[in-house]
Amino acid sequence: MRIPSLLFLLAGMYLLSGCMSQKKPTDKYYVIEKSDSLEIFTPAQQPWLDEYCEIVPVQVYPAYATQQIAKKNKTHEITYYRYHHWAVRPEEALNLLIEDHLNRTSLFKRVSRRYWRINPAYKLETTVYQLEIQQQENTYQGHIAFRFDLFHIPSGDLKVSHEADRTEDLIRRDINLFAQTVGNIFHQELNEFAKKTTQQIQAHQ
Repeated sequence: MRIPSLLFLLAGMYLLSGCMSQKKPTDKYYVIEKSDSLEIFTPAQQPWLDEYCEIVPVQVYPAYATQQIAKKNKTHEITYYRYHHWAVRPEEALNLLIEDHLNRTSLFKRVSRRYWRINPAYKLETTVYQLEIQQQENTYQGHIAFRFDLFHIPSGDLKVSHEADRTEDLIRRDINLFAQTVGNIFHQELNEFAKKTTQQIQAHQ
């Protein structure tokens, strides 16, 4: 074997061993959870409405409905993190958060995603338009935009509508912090929705 060929072979083996020794990045999964530090709004009269409320499955716009976490770099361009994912799809996580939060407010006699042998008087529809990390040069932000619509089922009337489109700066580039931030925003707006519900329904009684 010629010397140049031997050197070439040894160099190739060295490069191959180096590539094989590099560890593959670990997939990480994130949850949107209730905030233990956030005070839950509860009306003085409990339950405020002696009626049942059904939570309609949350509708998330398709670009944000997967377990991939979206990042927006430009006004109409998003990319997805390769090794960072939601532990469960956003619609399922938000369904659970809504049910837990509204049951703790005692706004209704009972809130549930499904009922047997009970005809609820109200239904809550939720639409999530955006759920993403935004990058503005070296600044990272958590962004979530959504809407709550409360309908009176017997009449079909829309009783309460509450919309939020909020962006908050992240103190560092940290997806765990992003998940915490959007979770806090969602709970804060659930509180605002509960307050608005008591005010608007009381005003029309």
